[in-house]
Amino acid sequence: MGAHLMPSGAAAPLSTSKGAGLAETEHMFFYPDKDATNVSVRQFVNAELGGTGLANMVKNAAEESIKKHGAFTLVLSGGSLLKALGKLVGMKGVDYAKWHVFYADERNVPHDSDDCTHKGAHEAFLSKVAIPEQQVHKLREGLNVQDAATEYAGQLLGLDPSVLPRNSEGFPVFDLILLGVGPDGHVASLFPNRTQTSAREGWVLPIADSPKPPPERITLTMPAINSARHVAVVAFGAGKAEIVQRVLEAARLAPRSPVSAPLLPARPQTIGRPSISQSRQARDLLVARAVDKTETVDVDAIVKDLQTKWDGVENKTSVVVYAGGAVVLLWLSSSLVGAVNAVPLLPKLLELVGLGYTSWFVYRYLLFKSSREELLQDVDELKRKIAGAAQDAKKSTSSKSSGSSF
Repeated sequence: MGAHLMPSGAAAPLSTSKGAGLAETEHMFFYPDKDATNVSVRQFVNAELGGTGLANMVKNAAEESIKKHGAFTLVLSGGSLLKALGKLVGMKGVDYAKWHVFYADERNVPHDSDDCTHKGAHEAFLSKVAIPEQQVHKLREGLNVQDAATEYAGQLLGLDPSVLPRNSEGFPVFDLILLGVGPDGHVASLFPNRTQTSAREGWVLPIADSPKPPPERITLTMPAINSARHVAVVAFGAGKAEIVQRVLEAARLAPRSPVSAPLLPARPQTIGRPSISQSRQARDLLVARAVDKTETVDVDAIVKDLQTKWDGVENKTSVVVYAGGAVVLLWLSSSLVGAVNAVPLLPKLLELVGLGYTSWFVYRYLLFKSSREELLQDVDELKRKIAGAAQDAKKSTSSKSSGSSF
């Protein structure tokens, strides 16, 4: 069993029973279509803006929870979301004295290890805000992973229900759980196709053989995660794009089917409570693209590319002629459209005539090189006539000017 207090006041050890579900890992949470409205996806251009969005969401959740029951219970995971929480530093109106911080998973390593999630959280965020030390619930050092999980469950069970309520099934109701997600879809330390993902009992599980180092860790169970008021999955970076897309498609196409990604079933069961998003949804997926800076445009490269393409044109005069003709036609059409549309059936008739003429023109002049050359000769002849007429007009004007001077 586990996750309950014995008469002595100590946390009961976890059961080692090899019950149902160990031979084949299958998600036990299947959701009706109506629950799909309980999930929102927020996408940001980059991690910087994503961090600001996350910080604002956490701040709003804290205000809501403190107003509701006088405390705010925040559960953290490791990774890039810890850095994003640094955006909370300096925010006004945050009552950190009523915050309680927990970990969705933690590595069974010393607190000064670079692998320790608490160390990352302390450096990025906790050391810069006034959360009381005793309200930051860390994994105890120096224990084997089984005892460490039992001790951490005992910390949670020892909290007053006014701070950490229990639901009707006896699971903790955290105010907000922030989860990262791995490229394989794991959340907390619940990995795809591992027996821990199917655990139906207990609040905290030991993991002795994690597929991702270090091997020893503890993790909240899926029911404990799903019992939270609000859960946010934070996915920053290009490495998360594929799994996020796959999970969203799986949830949309087959919401009742078991999948291998633990990310999919991590959804609160306490729907219908006040939520933290503007759309009144209890679960959020925050996504940011990998590019953290604004992309610049190389104008010289674009100009060079255009020049290369222009040099490759077989007959530049044709392109100029066609482009000029298109501009003239566009100008004429803007002045004629109103008049044409006023005559019944005339627009349709003209469309048919225009379509037929266009087809004939393309066939007559554009499909074959000899036809294009003939067209260009006609255009050149017309240009010479226009130029000759202009010269004659200029000479005539000059003669008149000379005659008037006498």
